[in-house]
Amino acid sequence: MSLYLRVAKKEMEIQHFSHHHPLVFIQDHSVAALCLGCEKPVEGWSYGCSQCEFYLRKGCAELELAPQIQHPFHPKHPLTLLPKSPYPSVCDLCGKEFEGF
Repeated sequence: MSLYLRVAKKEMEIQHFSHHHPLVFIQDHSVAALCLGCEKPVEGWSYGCSQCEFYLRKGCAELELAPQIQHPFHPKHPLTLLPKSPYPSVCDLCGKEFEGF
């Protein structure tokens, strides 16, 4: 799940685990969109695939988490970060619906 950076033609691209195309760095995001990682509005610096209208805020795109974490709300088993949940998209803790990873 590591983040690979590649500089080409003065553009920074990353291959993010959550998307099959490379994401290009956008310095001033001007398209109204929600981050597909955290669901917050994408503003300013971000990464995106204009081909698929897939956008991540800079912080979400560069997020490096351990593949598994031990969380205090689920102490019996580790939690794994996935690009998309294979389960119903409802948080077991708060009951809210969610998208993203």
